Amino acid sequence: MDQEPIRITGVFEQGITKPRNNESVDGARYTVPIQLSRKPSADWSEVFVYKWNHLPESASRHQPHMARVIDDKIYLEGTTLEEVEEHHQKTLSVAVEEANRIIATHEESRRGRADEQRARKREPQA
Repeated sequence: MDQEPIRITGVFEQGITKPRNNESVDGARYTVPIQLSRKPSADWSEVFVYKWNHLPESASRHQPHMARVIDDKIYLEGTTLEEVEEHHQKTLSVAVEEANRIIATHEESRRGRADEQRARKREPQA
């Protein structure tokens, strides 16, 4: 059963946390949840986080190890809405596209192997 690729539908505004408002470096930062079109598989989530942490290109102000996937949301921790819009949006898009591509390729390969096994079982034994 093929499913539509996962896509970002926007910021889940009700889930934005409050800044700590303390004197620390990250005192004005908070968690921003990004809504996905559906809940991804555990494999998709793992690939997404890996791609987020290991960008193929150098991105200014990229922060690895701040993204996690829970249910149908990506949580970016220690950032702001402004940073998401100005710096993280492209990274989000690239990581989502890469996760979709890798999982689709994996699923296609898995289906191909399953089809081959079924065909071998139908062949007459010599």
